[in-house]
Amino acid sequence: VAAVSWLPAENSVRTDGYVVVSSPGEITIEADQGQFLIRVPGLENGTEYTFTVIAFNENGRSEVSEPSNAVTPSADSELDDDELRRLHERLRKKATEARKRFEKAQEHAREKLESTRDRVDGHLDKQTDRAREFVEKTRELADKRNDKQSEQARNWYDRLKEKLAEKLERAVGTDRYEELRERADASLAKAGDELEDRLENSQERTDERVTKAEEKAQERVEKATERAENVLARTEERLTDRVSGLRDRLHDLLLRLRQVWSERANAEA
Repeated sequence: VAAVSWLPAENSVRTDGYVVVSSPGEITIEADQGQFLIRVPGLENGTEYTFTVIAFNENGRSEVSEPSNAVTPSADSELDDDELRRLHERLRKKATEARKRFEKAQEHAREKLESTRDRVDGHLDKQTDRAREFVEKTRELADKRNDKQSEQARNWYDRLKEKLAEKLERAVGTDRYEELRERADASLAKAGDELEDRLENSQERTDERVTKAEEKAQERVEKATERAENVLARTEERLTDRVSGLRDRLHDLLLRLRQVWSERANAEA
């Protein structure tokens, strides 16, 4: 007879139980979900054995664990059932405490990451709103400038038109009227073309100002997004390292405890 103890994996899914297998002999013993130390009967005295453990649930079985240290049962060795029960309870208690501490650390890390994500998202939303306001303000100013320049151009055209009309009115009934009318029509046509050019140029400059503002706003948003992603990545990495460190420390502690208990109980897996 030998006693075998093990620890559940830190990130394992829910298990329904465990299977312990001896080598040699392939003697198989099943253990319950919360059982981490059992007796393996039927071993031959004087034969060196190692043991492996497999977890299982309704979805199947896990990978086989690493073999335990070797143990050789002898006729002189006896296992105290009461001592084994006490060891089993202590091992299960420590394993449960370790898992709770690890799960608590994971939950704290998730909450911290979520809090950081909310804070970063809030800051990013503010940056996006500021960029949008910048574009809207730029568009408003550009439209006002365009309206002013367009009004000035139309006023210039209207003044020219009035001036030409006055000249024609004074020339009514003279032999120069037809010549002046032709020259006035030509001047108005040229001024009309120039007016269209001014209006188009003013609108183009307006569109350029708005486009540049949009590009600048987009660049601001992209930089803010990149900074937000970097903050989240650094936070997640820091929290992951912290949880991993805690997991490793707890696991090492349990391994040392298991080593002591397993030596007293003959074997470990």
